[in-house]
Amino acid sequence: GDIQAAKRDRAQQQEREARERAQAERQRIERMNSTELAAEIGRLRPPPVRDLVEHDQDVKAAVAKLEQWSEQHDQGRRQESSAKEQAEQWREKHKIQAWFHDKGIGHAPKLRELEEQRDAGREQWHKASPRIEEAMLAKLHAEDYARGRIRFEQAPTLAKVDELEALRREKVRQEFEQQKRQQAEKKAERE
Repeated sequence: GDIQAAKRDRAQQQEREARERAQAERQRIERMNSTELAAEIGRLRPPPVRDLVEHDQDVKAAVAKLEQWSEQHDQGRRQESSAKEQAEQWREKHKIQAWFHDKGIGHAPKLRELEEQRDAGREQWHKASPRIEEAMLAKLHAEDYARGRIRFEQAPTLAKVDELEALRREKVRQEFEQQKRQQAEKKAERE
């Protein structure tokens, strides 16, 4: 029983302290003028979701994976293209050796090497192509998930910002009314 009572007392104490903190915060906010409230809103307002999504670790990892596969794809394309071009130039310079190579009578090691490079390049970009698609989907999924999580996390803060924004508009209206009254009083005094 003593342990339960102590736990209950501690819980009640914590609740009381939380209520007092909330009350003190409400009073602090209510004492602010519109300019101070605007500064408070600026301090509280979270960064845009889009910026936070870009900096999310899972999104960054998905982007890196996509870039990696894209680079492998492009590198394979370049290798294939370069080897084809070099082979054409070699054939142009060595027509007879190329003819023998093509007929299977002799073989030109340089031409065989270039054909292997071409095939390896083609193989590389063929392998990377479907991975790029998977990586794009993974990136979109990571972004959607991060966006949802961040919006959920920001919801209470944004609700507080909206509440303060409404209070600030009311303060601006009150301050304007007060200013008009003071001007009217000064004008009455002068007359």
